[in-house]
Amino acid sequence: LPAGRYMETFTKATVLHAQLAPQLCRRVAWSVLRLSSTSATSTNPAASATPSYELSKSHVGKVYPIPGKELKAAFPQALPKRLSAQVDTLGQLGWVFRQQSFDIIKSLFDTVGDSSAPKPRYLLYGNDGNGKTVCIYQVIHHCVKAGWLVVHVPSVLSWTHSKAELRPSANHSGLYDQPDEACKWLKGFRTLNGKFISQMKLSEEYYWNKKEKAERGEELVKVIEQGLLKPNLATEVVGAVLQEVSKLNKKFNVLFVVDQFNGCFNPTSFSLGRAQWAEPSQLRLVQLLEHYTSCPLVFPGPIVLALSRTGMMRHNTATTEPLDLLGEKGFEHVKSYKHLLVPPFRHSEMKACLEYYAQEKWISCLANRVSASPSAVLKELWHVTAGNPRELEKLCAFC
Repeated sequence: LPAGRYMETFTKATVLHAQLAPQLCRRVAWSVLRLSSTSATSTNPAASATPSYELSKSHVGKVYPIPGKELKAAFPQALPKRLSAQVDTLGQLGWVFRQQSFDIIKSLFDTVGDSSAPKPRYLLYGNDGNGKTVCIYQVIHHCVKAGWLVVHVPSVLSWTHSKAELRPSANHSGLYDQPDEACKWLKGFRTLNGKFISQMKLSEEYYWNKKEKAERGEELVKVIEQGLLKPNLATEVVGAVLQEVSKLNKKFNVLFVVDQFNGCFNPTSFSLGRAQWAEPSQLRLVQLLEHYTSCPLVFPGPIVLALSRTGMMRHNTATTEPLDLLGEKGFEHVKSYKHLLVPPFRHSEMKACLEYYAQEKWISCLANRVSASPSAVLKELWHVTAGNPRELEKLCAFC
């Protein structure tokens, strides 16, 4: 062909490929669903077994759904984008119960009632999209249903890369408050733990500034409301909440969970002028997280941390190893934690996940268009996604 006609033909082919690629991905995903049944209305007990509080190995690798209303109670702060998209589509969230979630939950409940036993501390790490955040949410959901008080920080990186303003701290020289982020966290904490904070009273006095303070014996719920009504006090109120919660481990079962913990040691996006950037340790909220996750003497309860590259700015790492994401200072901080690798899906986990999508009729409209061998397509899907849960969801058009 002449050069002009060749470029025109190539351009049309490129556009056509972009239009058809999503349909081809959905066709590939559907053929695997035929592994379990040929009827879109058939049920799959193995893919919908909801774990009871008496956990066993039989729950691992199976999918259990959580209704949307229950999600709002357990996770008052926004779910990650790919999880909320599934809820919007299906009205519920179905996830594969991972081995790492089972290990953490089992260790948490094994130490309940034994004050002499050291409380477990975990650090989750792994490649992007392998499901570290999902593991965290599975642990939180199980503890909330069992009546635990949960301190949850969904995203440290959203604090260190926030677009909201910084304000110099009134009580801590050289540090900065984040009123908007502190108010957002206080709202989530109040919603998640309302039945606990209604019973809690301050065990000591707290000074917000030179003129305002909270008296000993004051109800914690009123202190939180004060922080929400006066955002300039919110950051200090967060510190008071964490201080009071750290003393409750003998009264309640308390869990401290932080996602994207590497944000405490990665560069921030806050410019202080003259080519200077604020250090994470200069943010009062981040300093509080470092303090309460440092050693069991500060916070004697169980802690679960997770690392993530999602949302990172001004910092690149070649690997997802803890040392690369945290640096030497951060790695030393979590040296006493048990490091737990979250791997990709196993073949059985991928099969269970896809069977759940079939049961919910998410891609059943493509059944008659697929003629490939189910086992061959499962193998092909595995090679396309490498078992990565996030990539699998992309193929199923959730993202």
